[in-house]
Amino acid sequence: MDRLESLANNFAAESPYWGLSPQEWRKFININHNGVFLEDTISPNPDLDPGLVAAGVSIRIRSWIEDWRPINQIVFEKGVEKGVVSCVHTIISSYIAGEIPDEEVLAKAASESTMHDAELPLQEHFMALRSVVIGWNEIGWFNALSLTYQDGDPSVLPCGMNHQMQQQIISAITRVAPHVACDLVGKLLQDVEKFHPEERNKRWHLYKDRFNLELLVKCDRNLLELVLELFNVHSIDSYFYYDLIQSNVIPVTPKLLEELTRSHDYKFRAFAAGHYSTPLEALEELVKKEDDFYVLTALCRNPNVPPSILEQLASHKDIAVRSAVASSPKTPVYVLEKLALEDEEEIWIALCKNPAIPPQIAEEAVVKAPKCFSEYLTLNKNTPPSVLRKLAESESLVIRMNVALNPATPSDVLDSLANAKEWVIKECVIKHPNTLPSTLAKICESDTSYNIQVALSKNKHRLLKELWHILTNSPYIVVRENMQEGD
Repeated sequence: MDRLESLANNFAAESPYWGLSPQEWRKFININHNGVFLEDTISPNPDLDPGLVAAGVSIRIRSWIEDWRPINQIVFEKGVEKGVVSCVHTIISSYIAGEIPDEEVLAKAASESTMHDAELPLQEHFMALRSVVIGWNEIGWFNALSLTYQDGDPSVLPCGMNHQMQQQIISAITRVAPHVACDLVGKLLQDVEKFHPEERNKRWHLYKDRFNLELLVKCDRNLLELVLELFNVHSIDSYFYYDLIQSNVIPVTPKLLEELTRSHDYKFRAFAAGHYSTPLEALEELVKKEDDFYVLTALCRNPNVPPSILEQLASHKDIAVRSAVASSPKTPVYVLEKLALEDEEEIWIALCKNPAIPPQIAEEAVVKAPKCFSEYLTLNKNTPPSVLRKLAESESLVIRMNVALNPATPSDVLDSLANAKEWVIKECVIKHPNTLPSTLAKICESDTSYNIQVALSKNKHRLLKELWHILTNSPYIVVRENMQEGD
């Protein structure tokens, strides 16, 4: 008797209640170098799941033992593509024979109990899983996915599934037939509409997280339209709708932006207020009645905001709004000068960050509070050279280093910074595109430290040829190698 026949006889003898003969068991047994597998393949129900049939999906049930533990899988297959569902048979609750409670108590136990793995023979795991999968397949996968334990409904007990199983099945189908998965999720979402608002929102949030809905709507227009309908009709989950707009899953058109300026939700108004495509007329209407600082600061950051709106908001009661006006490069100079009359640190920081800061305001900021505002000025690429020249004399290492990094710093200021004691400032000067060859020569002749010579060797083509010998004879290997590269 070969091993296959022996196993078939044993399974038939040990599990007679399944009603299978040894010959019938044989067709499920697959023996290979990895061990003994019990497998069966079924086809989707063509009447209830035509999408799976049309996509060429088959469903395989597999069980085997690995490291003394049973492995149970449902595998959705389409050619070489596979979506795997891992299953664990669990004991919901234990009862003495004759004392089994009614179905409602069992349903409650199914949804609340801390389950533990069931210890069963391999053939029991396989046949139990197979019978459940065949049952799901017969009633259709949408109906099967609708049967979850969350409601304590006794009718789901024969073939119900928990949330993890529901999530895995949708994920597996997504891998082999994304549009079918979208269709199934869409039907589940349509089913949500029949519930009262509280339950509707609860189920929506469960489905959204469980099925990775944001990913699915990107590949299926019908599902996206259904989600939009749920939002428009039932106002479900404005945050999700907002994320779809931000990620451009929902096309952002001027018409949509105009509608969003009239939204009751501040985050939609803020999105529209800050968007460059929002029509000017919509922005002008918005500012007439808007008083939310979050929306108004977004409006100030809009690259197409008209100066007239910024001038109007410069007198707003909220300092955050006035600061946003102060930081906008679109704000007229006379409005910035008016804001500079305020003795508010937040306003002055915003002025110093403004890419269009007027020279007179930058000069005043240095005098007004050099320690507070100087760093912001050194980071501003449009700070006037006259101001950078003053800041280069600061005692602060950070301030001087930022001046050496600022692309607007003139050559004469960089030449003075080349005399700094700190090597990090000299390194910044070496890398600056405005640094003159004569300044590089001064650094090369006066400082032979490792960091300086490495920086010079990386910028050798800006260095006078007659000074190359200093670096080619450097005691540092890295410097000599840099000088040889490209020659």
